[in-house]
Amino acid sequence: MLSILEEIVWYTTIPLVALFAHRQYTYEFSTPKYAILTIATFILGFYLLYRLFKNKEIKFFATPVHFTWLAFSIIALLSTINTFQDNRFFFRQAIDIGLYLFLNVLLSFYFSSIINKKEYIVRFLFIFVLTGLFIAINAILNFYIGYDILLGNVGAPFERASIKANIGNVIFVSNYLNMLLPIAIYFVASLDFGYLNIKRLWTVYLFKIVSLISAILYFDVIVFSQTRSEYLALVIELILFVFAYFFYLRKKEDKIAEELKKKDPKTLKRLLSFRKMSILIFILMAIIIVIVYNIPTPFNNYASFKMTDRFSAMSSVSSRDERFLSWFSTIYIWKNHKILGQGIGTYQVYGLYGISDLIEAHPEYNYGWNNFKRAHNDYFQVLSETGILGFITIVLMLFLLVMYVVKNIRKVEDKDDAILFSMLVLSGIIFAFQSVFSFPGHLLPNALLANFVISVGLGKYFNKVNGKEYTIKGAKAIALAIILISATGLSTYLRWNHFISEVYFRNGNVAYATLSELRNNLSKIDEYLKQLDSIESDLNNFTGQFQALSPQNWHNLKKAEAQRLNLQYNELQAESERQRNIENIRAQINAQRNNLINQKNLLPQQINEQYKIAKENLIKSVKLNHTYGKSYFYLAALAADPIRVDELKNLLKSDPESVLNQRADEYQKLIPEKFKYAYYSKLAGYIKNNPDFLNQVDVATIQAIIDSISLYELSLQTFTERNTFRSLAMRYNSLYSLNNFALGKINDSELEKLLSSYSKEFFNKYGTWVRKTVDIMPGGWNRFPDWKNIDIELATMYGQDIYRFFAVLTAQTLNPINVESRELLVDLAMREIEACKYMELKGVWGVPDGVFDYLHELAHEYQTVGEYQESVYTYNQLVDWYKESYEYISKKLSNTSYWEKTFNDFIENSKNELDKILADDEKGYLSNSLTPIFVNLLNSAYKEFTSIDFTNIEKDFIEALSKNPSAYWPGIAKKSAWKTITQAKMDDFSNQISALSFSEEARQEIQILMNNVVNFSGGLLYERYKRFVAHYDMVKSEFLNTVNGLLEKYNKASEKEIISDWGEIAFNSPKYEKKEDVIKYLEDILAKYK
Repeated sequence: MLSILEEIVWYTTIPLVALFAHRQYTYEFSTPKYAILTIATFILGFYLLYRLFKNKEIKFFATPVHFTWLAFSIIALLSTINTFQDNRFFFRQAIDIGLYLFLNVLLSFYFSSIINKKEYIVRFLFIFVLTGLFIAINAILNFYIGYDILLGNVGAPFERASIKANIGNVIFVSNYLNMLLPIAIYFVASLDFGYLNIKRLWTVYLFKIVSLISAILYFDVIVFSQTRSEYLALVIELILFVFAYFFYLRKKEDKIAEELKKKDPKTLKRLLSFRKMSILIFILMAIIIVIVYNIPTPFNNYASFKMTDRFSAMSSVSSRDERFLSWFSTIYIWKNHKILGQGIGTYQVYGLYGISDLIEAHPEYNYGWNNFKRAHNDYFQVLSETGILGFITIVLMLFLLVMYVVKNIRKVEDKDDAILFSMLVLSGIIFAFQSVFSFPGHLLPNALLANFVISVGLGKYFNKVNGKEYTIKGAKAIALAIILISATGLSTYLRWNHFISEVYFRNGNVAYATLSELRNNLSKIDEYLKQLDSIESDLNNFTGQFQALSPQNWHNLKKAEAQRLNLQYNELQAESERQRNIENIRAQINAQRNNLINQKNLLPQQINEQYKIAKENLIKSVKLNHTYGKSYFYLAALAADPIRVDELKNLLKSDPESVLNQRADEYQKLIPEKFKYAYYSKLAGYIKNNPDFLNQVDVATIQAIIDSISLYELSLQTFTERNTFRSLAMRYNSLYSLNNFALGKINDSELEKLLSSYSKEFFNKYGTWVRKTVDIMPGGWNRFPDWKNIDIELATMYGQDIYRFFAVLTAQTLNPINVESRELLVDLAMREIEACKYMELKGVWGVPDGVFDYLHELAHEYQTVGEYQESVYTYNQLVDWYKESYEYISKKLSNTSYWEKTFNDFIENSKNELDKILADDEKGYLSNSLTPIFVNLLNSAYKEFTSIDFTNIEKDFIEALSKNPSAYWPGIAKKSAWKTITQAKMDDFSNQISALSFSEEARQEIQILMNNVVNFSGGLLYERYKRFVAHYDMVKSEFLNTVNGLLEKYNKASEKEIISDWGEIAFNSPKYEKKEDVIKYLEDILAKYK
């Protein structure tokens, strides 16, 4: 029997779980929903405990499905044994997830047992339907105006990503509404109104109208959400319902209709007419919705998207491979623990490693890389997290559910009940189907609705085949109740703890972002002040824009003006006007300068405040929940912040021992012993005896970097992010450089020996994390262009090529002639070559030029120091390693018709865009004069660009490297020929239109158009291809010239002179002992490569 208290709890909990959303609390929409559901369950648990003590027994209704799910929850909890063994830092989170799963199993038993009347089922389902109606309305506002009732602005109109609607993600919004769609349709069609008074017919009509509106809006949102899996689910549920209706439902007796026919045939007739009309309205609206979203209409922003486009995307290679990458990565995680898996909830930690292993085995998946935190297939994720036992249990549960539905639907006698049962089944199927493509079981309200509909469908009211009521009495009942309430209480505590921890994280993260923004503003203000100084200098010297204010220019201008107006020239008046203008401009400059200085003076305090807020909140987050890895990630960055470095400087003066043993401040006290690195603990005594050492060496920064390393490595225990690996590599690189500097300043033989050993260790660890960075994410720049940007300037100047970034950093840190440095460059090159190859095979550009330049220069460096053997081997390796890349890129370049079409299409599209801008600004008459100028400039740019000799450009770059030590290579960047040429042409065009009276909007659109010309991806890609091919040809030519030169030299040289270079083993080469062997080797090279 359902009590009033229980009804109140659920009438409150269902809307809160479905609708609660607030941007001030957490980023994850489901986190507070978990907390709400667990506290509601805990309250009910205490109430049921009270009833237990009153009745001295526990009664519950269950089926084989319930016990199978219970078994799965126990297996999930047991899987945390592996988590404890492998990663104790994550164990708490795994237990949290396992207990939450167990709590949901208890809810399933509860729903099946307590909701034993149809009126209860209808009431709760209608509450769910009403929450769906609110979410659907909110989703419509999200999509069409970018506004959310609870969140405010959520994005741009007509963008899928703007659909948050209380759930947070467009996929799960459409999934929730799709699960509710069969329920709403049932309410439209049903004649059984439960607690509604049939005599008050208006309440019935209102009930049905609300359900009809809900169903229509659900369908509308599902369509414009453009979720492919939900489109498929719609088709599947329609097929299944038609099948069920004709084979099982149609022939069943409609007892409600028969009863109503006897009591009130007139009302029955009205209701049947209303039902028929409602169903027709829904079908008609569904057809209209499908049509309007497949042809250009205001509803789809005039064909900015179409349903058919999303269906065609299902078969795309990229979509399929990206899913396969996330799905099958679970197999590689599962291999480590086949019986019980890695541990429930651990995919978020080990997913990146599984993806890395999969890409290693199948590099064709390179381009599908994404930073998956879930497997996007709950069944595969179950395998990786709970092993073969968990997977078999889930499969068995699904099998038992299917068998139950097939048997039970035949035995439900009443037609209305059978239809409702079928709709519950469809709702569950939609949930299970979406679990193949994503993770609705991880999120609320989807999981709660699924639990409810499946449990009710298995429960007392509907179950006619295998349900059984169990009774436990006396001490056993009390013991069981205490265990269950304890598990519920612990789950509630952990979920609330996680919720509050995430609140602190969000506050800290916001403060961290504000801190970064304030620092950027400080840099901008300094830049603006420099600009004002430059402007003031021009004013003082009457140069630049102020040339007209020089006495001579001013008076000449005024004299000419007076003559033109037939006025007498007054020199004193003209001079007074000149001085006033100068003073006015000077006053404006000073006012702007004072304003900027005032802002600048306020910023340090604001920066300190935001640093303090970020630090305090992030520390509170991990103290509450030590598994909250994202907080450690940002704390790792803050640990090396300049403010924190200043704090460490003061602490080092008073207590160097605590600081260098990582026991001094809050950051260091967070670090577990496993991740403490007291590298410089022996330096404490030296600092006490030589306090001036702190003025010579920045020990505070060294220690801050070590603390940052500790926190980054700690964060990887519970949170994996691609930039963590990159950050660790950079930290060890900085530590290597600072350690070498300290080594030159220290005056103690033992400490010198210690620091000298650290240099090797730090470089090796730098290399380890560099390799891990590109192993974790070797490709994927189609999604993350900062990993390898098509723009050569961004790649070389701003680090947006991970391979080039690490190659030049490595060369800067340790001359590539050193074996350790060269080996790292070679490993990077091989990884880059492979990644680019497989990216190209999937239709994504891939030019392996990031490391190529620096290995090429290394071949020169070897010759500079007289190591010709190493130079020849390096050239030989480059020619061989990059040969395949050279061939497929050369083949692409040979397709001249493709490139001509690419450029011609771009020019035509740019022309049309300019014509549109002119027409929109009512300057269409300029198309005949202005557009030809624009097109001529583009054609001129194309002609100039395609006639460039890229060999000379690449040669100049290598010569620049040769003229400088490797430590200066990061300052030598490549300029894009395409950008340079087109920028000049666009500047010319800009000058020609500067005098024309365009509106501000039109000027902005023209500027965007010109920027698009400069950044045209076709031109940038063509340049990357041409430069690589030219560079390879240059390397091969140098290689053969070097060999020829050596042959001429060695034919005259003595054997001793030759063997002094070639007699050592280099790069796994054979050891040469005779002059003729070396000459034969060189001659073989000529024969092979000419």
